Amino acid sequence: MSNKNTGPTALEANTCDVISSLPDELLHHILSFMTAREAVQTCVLSMRWLHIWQPLRRLNIEGREFTSMMGFMKFMDNLLLCRGYVPLDSFRWTSNGGVSLNDDIANLCVSYALCCNVRELEINEYHRLLNLDHSYFTSAHLRILNLFGVSITDIFIERLFSGCPALENLVMVDCHVLATKFSSTTLKNLIIMSRSLDECNYGGGFEDLVIDAPNLISLHLEDLPFLAPCLVNLPSLVTASISLEEESFSSFDAKYSIVGCSVKCYEVEVAFSSLQL
Repeated sequence: MSNKNTGPTALEANTCDVISSLPDELLHHILSFMTAREAVQTCVLSMRWLHIWQPLRRLNIEGREFTSMMGFMKFMDNLLLCRGYVPLDSFRWTSNGGVSLNDDIANLCVSYALCCNVRELEINEYHRLLNLDHSYFTSAHLRILNLFGVSITDIFIERLFSGCPALENLVMVDCHVLATKFSSTTLKNLIIMSRSLDECNYGGGFEDLVIDAPNLISLHLEDLPFLAPCLVNLPSLVTASISLEEESFSSFDAKYSIVGCSVKCYEVEVAFSSLQL
């Protein structure tokens, strides 16, 4: 008869924690699918896991995991202090419930990510409109930038393209797009889906939205209040989707230059709602 008080066999002892025996590189890959908070929490598993999360190159921080701004700030302070400036492949913030960012904290996150030579940066703020400091956007490594709920001004776009010479993909969804010129020699993919603007805050009237990007391959424009798309110098464009609502041109007196632009585009979709050109 077996003795229930005996310890595990040698085989059981060797196989009881297979995951911890994996190389660091594989553990980092596994943790990259977790949120940053979940990855940090693995430090309590054993001494083997105490510091394994610190060199992670992908940080995904979600507001839903925090119940107070104080708790979130304490987490961020510890995260930045323990991790240091290890290079990042991606940094992502999402305010899907729970804590939301203010301008200062958002700029702190952006500054940290860019100091870590991040290649892909994403800021998702659903509860308020953020004003990011354009002076932080100086990076030779940033290739992908996704912004949700951010105010986009001319000076922001100008600094972004001049300070980030490797930027290839730019996505702006549910943003206040006040910028009127997008001029870049490196941009390959551009998506702009704007948030409705209050005419009294905007100043009224329409302005041309000039897009000058000789290496642009893909373009998607949707819901651009008070902006009339004007496409120039797009010889590399392959696909374009432009969808504008009637209210975007309720006082249609702006120059409209989509049809006349010189592009070699293989797939073009231009949709208007009750708008006759």
